[in-house]
Amino acid sequence: MNELKHLKDIHLPPPISMELSFFLTILLIIFSFSILCYLIYSYCLVLKKKKAVIQHAIQMLTQLENLTLNNPKQIHITAEISILLRRVALHYFPREKIASLSGKEWLEFLNYSGHTTQFSEEMGQLLIESPYCKNNNNNLSKLFIITHQWLKTLSKRKALSVEK
Repeated sequence: MNELKHLKDIHLPPPISMELSFFLTILLIIFSFSILCYLIYSYCLVLKKKKAVIQHAIQMLTQLENLTLNNPKQIHITAEISILLRRVALHYFPREKIASLSGKEWLEFLNYSGHTTQFSEEMGQLLIESPYCKNNNNNLSKLFIITHQWLKTLSKRKALSVEK
């Protein structure tokens, strides 16, 4: 019991001064505001980049369309459209979900992501068959139209998801 006499009371540290408390609060507000600004800036950059990808794809599609009008036999247009669609999809969606798609699965993905059913029809089938055909460039106007529509629909989407 003698040992307890030597114990002293616990002394709390002095309270934080009002000036220091105010200063820390201001620092926390500035830090939070900085992080918020950075997140908004990053989000805007992502949107700008995705919009630029769509604009570039539309320009490429327009060039292909002009090529078809000027000299349809010089280039295999359906294969080029298929490559363009694949590149845009790989930019917008996870590579592991898109890269392995082929055939009907690829057309179903295009239908799903573009909110349409037109890729399952005759013009969409050209995208699958074009690598195996000699030259199939006659009357591709409908394929150009549905590709333009797919690109525009993709640019308007907010949440990009592959899951159905």
